[in-house]
Amino acid sequence: ISDVFHDNFRPDLAIIQNSLITVLELTVCHETNLRKSKQYKLDKYRDLDKFIKIPKHSIKIFTVEVSTLGFTSDISTFLSCTKLPRLPKTVLTRIANLALSHSHDIYCKRNSPN
Repeated sequence: ISDVFHDNFRPDLAIIQNSLITVLELTVCHETNLRKSKQYKLDKYRDLDKFIKIPKHSIKIFTVEVSTLGFTSDISTFLSCTKLPRLPKTVLTRIANLALSHSHDIYCKRNSPN
């Protein structure tokens, strides 16, 4: 990604196809903050086109939100735009399990005396 963008703009995933750069930005957040977290990422990368190292490319920005309970937002539009296949259920299950496990660890450590 450092070969594509200048400065501190480093989205999680950038796919280059022809003259289009499709960006996917991941956010892990609480269920009550899904929309706010999505909007934050969209605002953060709103001017990403000003930081492209590759001339004559346009950008489409997508987000995926994973809640602390393991729910994931719909990325079908991103997959359609990039012509990628649908994510296997095993991948979605793994993402959900990781979110749950790490959220639990954070909660336990936050409330431990150490």
